[in-house]
Amino acid sequence: MKDFGEICYLILLAVLGVFINGFVFMKMWLWFIYPTFTAVQLGFVHATGIMVIFTFILHKKKEDGAKDIKGITELYLGQVFTTALTLGIAYLLHLFL
Repeated sequence: MKDFGEICYLILLAVLGVFINGFVFMKMWLWFIYPTFTAVQLGFVHATGIMVIFTFILHKKKEDGAKDIKGITELYLGQVFTTALTLGIAYLLHLFL
């Protein structure tokens, strides 16, 4: 049962990561790409789909990745922090446009 819980936990982390990255991509698209190039506005679903495609194409397997739940959680939280920091910096830049 412990293994099933860990698998569910990892799936939940992966899904949350996809949604967070999609949201950040959507916001940055609306702040920078849309007004600069008069491109179409992206909604959340389209932005998330584009991020899934980017992740699929650009994914590189890491050999030194974490093997246990604690290590995977630390990696995930680091990625969430980096994504939040990127969104915060993009928001500050957006205020100056």
